[in-house]
Amino acid sequence: MSGNDVYVAGDETVPDGASYSDYATVWKNGVAKHMGLQSSMQVYAIFVAGNDVYLAGISISNGHYIATYWKNDTPVYVSDDPTSGAAAIYVSGNDVYTAGFIATAAGPRMAVYWKNKTLHTLDGTIAYGIFVK
Repeated sequence: MSGNDVYVAGDETVPDGASYSDYATVWKNGVAKHMGLQSSMQVYAIFVAGNDVYLAGISISNGHYIATYWKNDTPVYVSDDPTSGAAAIYVSGNDVYTAGFIATAAGPRMAVYWKNKTLHTLDGTIAYGIFVK
């Protein structure tokens, strides 16, 4: 909630002719805004700072999953790693923190967070939340 506005981020399945399409969606006060096809974008978290809306998730670039956040619909690729994802976001002043994972060559995922696109590794498989105090 920001002021009297309530924001929710997720996916919405919408009829598309004879089939259905999944859209990454932000609802503001119950009104849906489609952000893009889910096959090219997935949203897992939202953060509102003033008039800015930040989303965290995964976009597909050149056939690879890339950790991404969006500020007011503009994508910022957090990682160059082709098997990464962002599951959480927090904004403090001019700093943007995202948390998520990078898949390792050995197979398991590695929990990570990025501060302004700078990678920090953690013990664990995936980070689902981040808060800065």
